[in-house]
Amino acid sequence: MSLVLYSSSESDNEECSSTEKNKNDRVRLFPHEEGNWALSIYAFVDCSSHMDTMIDDLLEIFNEKQEIWKRLGELHISLSKTFPIRFLHIESIRKSLQNELTTSMNRFATRIENVTILNNDDDSTSFLVFTLDQHRQISQLVEIVDRILEEHRYPCYYKNPCFHVSFAYSTASNRQEKLPLDWQEQCQSIFKQYQCQPSSMMIPVDDICLKAGKRVYHLTKSS
Repeated sequence: MSLVLYSSSESDNEECSSTEKNKNDRVRLFPHEEGNWALSIYAFVDCSSHMDTMIDDLLEIFNEKQEIWKRLGELHISLSKTFPIRFLHIESIRKSLQNELTTSMNRFATRIENVTILNNDDDSTSFLVFTLDQHRQISQLVEIVDRILEEHRYPCYYKNPCFHVSFAYSTASNRQEKLPLDWQEQCQSIFKQYQCQPSSMMIPVDDICLKAGKRVYHLTKSS
């Protein structure tokens, strides 16, 4: 299954070709160009202690025979592609998004439904992800983001995206690209263990962020 494009976490100032890997063995989406910043918009996921422990339990399953899955440090729900943007356009997009989200966004929570494996567009990296419910409400956020990006002549998000939270990745040549049946069963067993802890399965969507290079702007989070 295909994944939405996933950005490199490397500095926007680092010169790197589109096929060169960063220090985490993940491939950058596009070559560095002077004056361009990598921009993405997403809902930040505050990983509770129960969710943190649940992810550790899941990774024990996936890395039981060979440790090829690496945990991601920060969790989020993508609301845009990652794309290069000129520095001078960042503030205009940030202000437009913040104004629109302040008046239009209804805060909600989404629930983890399942675990699956998604692959990025060039199949260089696979991700272990939580699939989510509340597709309609997340789609409404994407519509807001798309409209503002389109006004600034930047790319919209994918059609019919699979909304998800990536929690681990692998670039190993022997990695699984589909979730084996026995893994699916073990994942459901772990989910049942954590159902009594709502913070492990429920994700509040109230902190929409714009990331440009290494700068992160929190657009909706109350202080």
